[in-house]
Amino acid sequence: MDANQLKIIAIAALLSLTCVAQSPAPAQSSSLDNWAGAGSLYNSATSPKYSGWAALALPVSTTAQAYSFTLYQAVPAKGKSPTISTTTGAATILRSIKLKDGALYFVGLATAGAAVSTSATTGAFAGGGGAFLKWPSGLTVEVVAIQNKAAASASPEILAGVGYTWGK
Repeated sequence: MDANQLKIIAIAALLSLTCVAQSPAPAQSSSLDNWAGAGSLYNSATSPKYSGWAALALPVSTTAQAYSFTLYQAVPAKGKSPTISTTTGAATILRSIKLKDGALYFVGLATAGAAVSTSATTGAFAGGGGAFLKWPSGLTVEVVAIQNKAAASASPEILAGVGYTWGK
């Protein structure tokens, strides 16, 4: 093979990869259905660094794999009561991978709502994405990274926990 033929093959391979990358995710026979979960969160900007969260997702459109997503967080404040953040918004399945015993879902989400502390009530916003591993029993394990904003502070958080899905 000469250099021109190798260039043509390389260009064709790169073009085929971009076509695959732009293809929509294949429809899965199962989804996250109704989902509820809880766990711990890590926030490097707070003290203490660990706290808790709970969330609920309900399907809005199964064909679009879109969910109404509500997130409750207890954001710690050293020496004070934690700020309780309640936000709601949307989540969507960006990609799903069928596994031998379950499925792996990559999810994007964005929420808005209120954060309440002992001294103020302010707006709260969160957005990010993560991975949900679902077993046939309905049990899930999830890890989500979000950018969390309440009042004048904004900080990234890592949420990890367990959840459960149930039929529609």
